[in-house]
Amino acid sequence: MRVPARPSAFRSGHTAQAVTPPTANSLILIDTVSGTGSLIGAMGVVSGQGLALRPGTAFNTNTFRMMAKWNMVSVPLTVPDYRRSVVFPTSASKAFSYDGDFIERDTLENGAGYWLKFNGASVLAVIGDLITTDTVEVQPKWNIVGSISAPVPVSMVESDPPGNIVSPFYGYGDTGYTATDTIKPGKAYWVKATRSEERRV
Repeated sequence: MRVPARPSAFRSGHTAQAVTPPTANSLILIDTVSGTGSLIGAMGVVSGQGLALRPGTAFNTNTFRMMAKWNMVSVPLTVPDYRRSVVFPTSASKAFSYDGDFIERDTLENGAGYWLKFNGASVLAVIGDLITTDTVEVQPKWNIVGSISAPVPVSMVESDPPGNIVSPFYGYGDTGYTATDTIKPGKAYWVKATRSEERRV
């Protein structure tokens, strides 16, 4: 798969440091319903949880909602530790990739997609370095593929050779499987190919 990088969608930076407010110089509040973050600065907040940053620093993060059941997930950033228990600490199952059959994975990879179960609905944040492009290998069958650090319209994904992808990209959500028009960070998708190839995302 080949998609153009979208620099406007990215910010460069460093890993955030978790501290207790209001001792930080800047405070980012994470909305656990929508999964969005807001920079509100040092405003004397006396309770709550947030991510505090030293002055002049920034960080890259993806937040996404997990359903209280099986989810199709991926790792959209480069992270220091790829163990499932570290990237998805509240997960209730092993991670399973697919290669003609389901394979249990303890260590995850960028570009791949996984099935992962959660016992309760939650919003998770993954912090790391941006991935603006990736190479994903697909086989002549159904595949579970992952994402990069910014949304990518399916219409902008190119196949080499042309016509190798013979299905929509299917995501899994509250109502089951649906064809999607956008590959979203942190999500994974079923897609069918007619032959093996390494595809650049």
